[in-house]
Amino acid sequence: MLNQYRADATNSAVWQKCKLHTTEVETCYTGTAVLEGSSFEVVLKHLESQRLLGDLQIVRESNSAGTLGCLRKQMVPINT
Repeated sequence: MLNQYRADATNSAVWQKCKLHTTEVETCYTGTAVLEGSSFEVVLKHLESQRLLGDLQIVRESNSAGTLGCLRKQMVPINT
């Protein structure tokens, strides 16, 4: 399983004078076992992908602690 995370906040106060933050998570996985002798082509053939978007969050603090807080809130619905 491979997870890719992308997150960003708006540059200005676009909603009720607040900045907004969003996160996208893409997960790639295979439904079949990958054995030692499996070829790359076989793995690619069975590869599946799912893209999820976290809920928009208001940016309360424009620093690393604020970003981490937004990410934690956005990951709750994705991880359940």
